[in-house]
Amino acid sequence: MLFGGMLALALLLAILDWLSHRRRMAFAAMGLAALAAALLAFELASVKTSIRVDLLLTVPLIALAAAVVGVLAILAPPFAARAVGALLAAAGAITLGWCAWSLAVSTARLNRIGLAFDEGRKLYWQETIRCQASFEKRFGPLQRRDSPCLGNLAVSSRSDGAYPYTRIVVNDGGQFDLLILWAANVEDTIRLIEGPFGPLKPRPDGSLYVESDPSKRQPAVELRPASNGGCEARIGNDYLKSVGTYRLRRIELGSCPATIDPPVHFLGAWGSLVADPPGSAYLRLTQIWFWESQGRGYALIDADNTRTNVHRFFNFPRRYTGTRDAQGAWHLRSVDEDNPGQTISVTVAGELMRLSGAPGLPRSSREVTLHPAEVITHPKIALVPVRDAALFERYFNTVLFNLNIPWTPQQALAQTEDARPAQ
Repeated sequence: MLFGGMLALALLLAILDWLSHRRRMAFAAMGLAALAAALLAFELASVKTSIRVDLLLTVPLIALAAAVVGVLAILAPPFAARAVGALLAAAGAITLGWCAWSLAVSTARLNRIGLAFDEGRKLYWQETIRCQASFEKRFGPLQRRDSPCLGNLAVSSRSDGAYPYTRIVVNDGGQFDLLILWAANVEDTIRLIEGPFGPLKPRPDGSLYVESDPSKRQPAVELRPASNGGCEARIGNDYLKSVGTYRLRRIELGSCPATIDPPVHFLGAWGSLVADPPGSAYLRLTQIWFWESQGRGYALIDADNTRTNVHRFFNFPRRYTGTRDAQGAWHLRSVDEDNPGQTISVTVAGELMRLSGAPGLPRSSREVTLHPAEVITHPKIALVPVRDAALFERYFNTVLFNLNIPWTPQQALAQTEDARPAQ
């Protein structure tokens, strides 16, 4: 509509200026019309494209050109050309103002998101490194002692030019994570989607290794017991075509302090995974985690649909908060910016949870009943702190913000069968 309107006004201005023998102004208006026509044609050709980054350039460009041509047209007669020029200048100025306002709003939102991610990464690491049990909730069991190359291995030194890994965590199953320093005293894994590499394979000499796998962005890794009782690692870098050498020492964390009468209560997790429609290859996932803090309810709700043979790399639950009425029903409202005002009603009756208005569910006004189950989960949920109400609030607003929980239907189905109550 913007490009079409600019095209019409520019053509009208060109005709009026040509008839008034204002040739230079007429050519300027024709140039604006040609630009508007080209952008309109490109717009029509790209109508099915969902993401239009080009508009960040084309809209300000046509708006600025219209404002300049419109102002020039106002400076000389005839009156009709001046009127059209005023319309062009006003349209260009309004569009430029809207672009500036939108850019300011978007920049402020991106800054808030960036600060939330930074705070979330910091809190997540603080909860991870707090004690041994918390560390294992994130990386898996670390109880084996039959090799110095298993467990929580901090980098004590590395060769020149080696990638700056700060820690290698190898769990009892041989799966491993590579960590780097993201900020002061804050470490995080190198993978955008959280999950371990591996598993490492043993050799007769006691070393462990895994080959490079570019499809998983997994580097080649070799861990070998050192003569001093520690561990040495050789880790390849596919991008730099190099291999770094690292000396590692195992870190033992202390036990987690007992929390007596915590101010935050984890009320439970409820979930279901059913064929929708029944007997089809499509599955409908519903999962909710629920906490109560100082009389207020906090929920993380996941509603997703997929085929049985499709791995979901991206799956984002939504956050809700609210209060309970006199009948015991919780009335929760979405706190995510991309889903403002979405409401849901939750009632816990014994072991069952009944909810209505769940996002993403067909016939969502109908009541849905869930049994206690974690069909899917994530270490960030397992590490939610309940010992401090203010800390929980910060964690809920940052660590759980825009949380991605990839899941595989086959694994989720197996977990659901295991967790299903006996009939």
